[in-house]
Amino acid sequence: MTGRGQLLVVQDGEVVLLAQVCRFHTGADYLRTNRFRSPVSPIRAAHARDLVAGDTDSTLSRWAHHFARELAATNLGPLQTGQWAIGRDAQLRAVSGARSPAERWGELLLTDDPDGFIDWLVHNGSGQVLPLRRLSDVDDGRVKAYRKQAREGCLPPILLWWISGLDCSVVLDGHDRLRAALLENQEPPMLTLQSVLVARMQHETNDHIARYSAAVPQIDRQIRAGIPGAAEALAAAHRGLGERVQTAAINCGRTSAWPLPGGDASWWAAVRLHSSGEFAATLRTQPYRP
Repeated sequence: MTGRGQLLVVQDGEVVLLAQVCRFHTGADYLRTNRFRSPVSPIRAAHARDLVAGDTDSTLSRWAHHFARELAATNLGPLQTGQWAIGRDAQLRAVSGARSPAERWGELLLTDDPDGFIDWLVHNGSGQVLPLRRLSDVDDGRVKAYRKQAREGCLPPILLWWISGLDCSVVLDGHDRLRAALLENQEPPMLTLQSVLVARMQHETNDHIARYSAAVPQIDRQIRAGIPGAAEALAAAHRGLGERVQTAAINCGRTSAWPLPGGDASWWAAVRLHSSGEFAATLRTQPYRP
């Protein structure tokens, strides 16, 4: 990260993504180098079938443990010092009026071109998904195999990584599974990796618990007094606490970044190396304003 709203994502010494916040802070231009490699080992069909449990939550929990082990054992992933979580909730934008998963993901997926724009203005944030490499062709052998798994109900989830500085999720693993699910007109199963600011999460969690503890005695008195709807209000308070605590864990993640050695000059050198020139020209016509 430089001091001019410029981001560079490196994997094992290779630049995989560059981005720069636009001049009016309404989004970010990005350039994908297509040099990304998944940090997760290829998943065999037999292993995928073994991890299918009786319900969706149990299956995703098993997959979360699988991905956690894989990421902990490689230097190709984004894990750094600190707390990380793999959860079911992805910070994706709501798509109203979508009549099918394919139509919904037509709104969520950023362009398959090497470069594009992440819009923060129109939808009050991005909430989109950026593949870190080009999606495979429809007739690719892996895509065909995953389509079969999708039809059988044992397709492994795609693994997203939430990058807070881009207000966007990127695909860490599962590009071909994403393609396969959409070709089968299915909503792809998903898990999201993100860092967690433990102190902030604890503060927000304690605040939710304090509000809940203050409200419950009053609702209990209403129940004893026979006030209609009080029992339902208590049940709603219980559900609300769980939802707010879970949301606190999700919203307390901020992606760590470090100053880029060489600063602005190094970032532009990477742009010149990986861009045909059009990307650099676009950035120079709308320079970042801090």
